[in-house]
Amino acid sequence: MTLFQRRFLVVCTLALLAVAGTAWADAVNVVCPAGAPGAYPTITAALAYLSTLPPYNAHRIDVSGTCSEFLKVQRFDDLQIQGPATLQPGAGPAPHGVVMLIINARVTLRNMTLRGAPDLGVVQVGDHANVRVEGCTVENGRGGIGVGGQSMVSVVASTIQNNSINQISVNGPAAVYIGMTDNDTVPTVIKGGNLGVNVNPGGIANIWGATTIKESVVGVQSNGGNVFFCCNAPDQRKIIDNVIGIRLYAGTLNLNGNVLVENNRWAGIQLRGGTATVNWIGGQTIRRNGTAGDLRTGGILVQTGSSLRLLAAEVSENYGSGIVVQGGSSAVLSGTTVRNNALRGVEVIAASTAELVRTTISGNASGDLFCAPNSYAFGDKAGIG
Repeated sequence: MTLFQRRFLVVCTLALLAVAGTAWADAVNVVCPAGAPGAYPTITAALAYLSTLPPYNAHRIDVSGTCSEFLKVQRFDDLQIQGPATLQPGAGPAPHGVVMLIINARVTLRNMTLRGAPDLGVVQVGDHANVRVEGCTVENGRGGIGVGGQSMVSVVASTIQNNSINQISVNGPAAVYIGMTDNDTVPTVIKGGNLGVNVNPGGIANIWGATTIKESVVGVQSNGGNVFFCCNAPDQRKIIDNVIGIRLYAGTLNLNGNVLVENNRWAGIQLRGGTATVNWIGGQTIRRNGTAGDLRTGGILVQTGSSLRLLAAEVSENYGSGIVVQGGSSAVLSGTTVRNNALRGVEVIAASTAELVRTTISGNASGDLFCAPNSYAFGDKAGIG
């Protein structure tokens, strides 16, 4: 070994020792509610201590027990708060309107149960924060997780449930990533309340890994934001057992890869002024949505000047019609199968159009294709009937 190599090895070894020695130099313990020898009695007390240290250090708070307090977390470059433990509202009014406010900080919440109250949100993230929620339960608040202020939140292997208004709400410019990778071993579950995932103007929701969104009035709603489902992996993204699976008032929806929209009582997908692209590798299934005998319901409702493009999707076995295009809307169906729906396969009414490209429409109980006199379908007819 040359002198240069020996010097380089010494320098690298010292650097690694320095990193190893400081990686969690600022780790503290919290035992709620009464503390313990060498442990703080509250997360607030631990944060107060850590705030006196350099903010760029890697900080960790190991929590156990049930902590009843309101938290404001700010100006940490690398902070982990991890259980197993529970955080719930403290006594008196919430100073920030939520149980936990995270601003201008990079934070990981791991193995925590975070609880709100009927008039109180659970977690609000803003002001350029970056938050990872991993293995957590966020529940029983007015809202679950709110994201805004040019912030980003990733939710992995967690359950967001039974918050009365929104389980997750994104107000732009901000983004949420749900299920960060393909082949997640533990799915994220979002359920209950009025809205599962609510995306407002300028907001982005990326639904990537194994995720189930269920038992809400509306599973996913966009009011002018952008919703992306990605990618093609064995673990499906499931939008099931809601009143409406996905609803767009404005904004865009992209369903890419394996996505199942099933058993939503009014509609699998409802577009009311939005643009939806259901495409890429395929694997999207919209089935068993709607209410038997109700013409207003079905698999996909394209309404109020909306635009739909389906590529290699399957729309089948819906209790209403498969696809209804109405109100000056348009649809392009390419390489898509629309079959075995309880009413019509494709219905085009009220000054609307549908283009068919290599699409199969068959076995639908009340007819495969219906066009009102002021509407029309065109393109490839070979797959009809």
